[in-house]
Amino acid sequence: MKTYRNKNTIKISGIRNSLLSIEKEFLNKANNAYIPSYPGFIELTPKTEGFLLTNIVPIEDYLLYVVPSEVPYSAGVEGYKAQAVSARTYAISDMLSGRFAKYGFHVDDSTYSQVYNSQPTNNIVKNAVKETESLVMTYNGRIIDAKYYSTSCGFGASYDEVWQEKEQNTKPYLSFNNYTNKEIKDLTDDTTALTFFKDWTINAIDSSSPYFRWKYTLNYSNLINTINKNIYTIYKNNPKAFKKKWIFNIYTKATITQDGIGQIKDIYISKHSPSGLVKEMMLISENGTYKVEGTNIIKRLVTPSLEYQRSLKSKIEIQRLGGNSIKEFESIPSAFFSIDREFKSGNLSSITVYGGGYGHGVGMSQYGLIERSRIGENYKTILSTFYKDIQYTNLYDLKRFYNKCWGVDPAYFFTKNMCT
Repeated sequence: MKTYRNKNTIKISGIRNSLLSIEKEFLNKANNAYIPSYPGFIELTPKTEGFLLTNIVPIEDYLLYVVPSEVPYSAGVEGYKAQAVSARTYAISDMLSGRFAKYGFHVDDSTYSQVYNSQPTNNIVKNAVKETESLVMTYNGRIIDAKYYSTSCGFGASYDEVWQEKEQNTKPYLSFNNYTNKEIKDLTDDTTALTFFKDWTINAIDSSSPYFRWKYTLNYSNLINTINKNIYTIYKNNPKAFKKKWIFNIYTKATITQDGIGQIKDIYISKHSPSGLVKEMMLISENGTYKVEGTNIIKRLVTPSLEYQRSLKSKIEIQRLGGNSIKEFESIPSAFFSIDREFKSGNLSSITVYGGGYGHGVGMSQYGLIERSRIGENYKTILSTFYKDIQYTNLYDLKRFYNKCWGVDPAYFFTKNMCT
């Protein structure tokens, strides 16, 4: 192991034999978990709350540990190639955006960016990265924002459905798509959306995923506890997302107390995006009629807290199309869902949330990538399914990248403040 000191920063090479790997080996020895080693350098920078550890690594080496961490061995050669090109493009796009610049690195090693070094590399990954070396996706000469996620609900969302910006259609290569064998225009109507999410027989580009369809049920007691325990905290942070009916169809600013909104008489999704994302929900309670706006807010509102779930003798479970049910979940798999209500003697008695997909739904479905690879499609065909009208460009040919980075070799990645 070699160390290099620069002011308040220490750089360590030969990390395979370092204390970092020894500590991880000690912690993971009992369950034979993967013990990662790191190429390049590890940079330790002291912070008030501890140390910032940054891995400074050539981007092609970085990809050797991103690709197997993001998609399984079943992705095959062409699937690995597609993931390599997508991950390379995403990483460079993230670096150019400067999203993490104030923290002193370019990308995070988790799902905040891309999962890095949670699985070992292998020879197929090495060949896939080598055969696509320096290749990135561009649109009109610019690096694209190569977003991807686990599983679609059967539709792919456009960028504008998920991320709101001042200008519309800012990323036309991330467009709305129907990946099913059904001739359905869109899922904006809730009746159409509920029927779609309740159908577990639909064939789609990634319907082999256990997350393609999922559901969970809240009895009335669980429902009012979930809503009333969640709503005040969410309201405090997002007061503009809540409106209360005044008269006719006129809604004004709502005021939510710590006690919540009382007994719930009805609940339903009143607006979806074209791909089925929840956009607006209605809550009718003894205290009035409330309109709730915002995809993530609605998603959080109908998710029982872990504390509440653990207090129950009869557990709430997310049932999936395949695989085991999920207990004690912090979040539901996606915001592509609708609500089926059950009434007894005219009173609401329970709801079942029917949903599909896992992740934000924009860009490339990784289960779709696996299935396309299995049927023999090459990596460029796979990528063009999810990213529309894109071109393939060698990273070194992008003058915009060089201008942004002041001529620094783009092969080296994570270098602190290189592009800030």
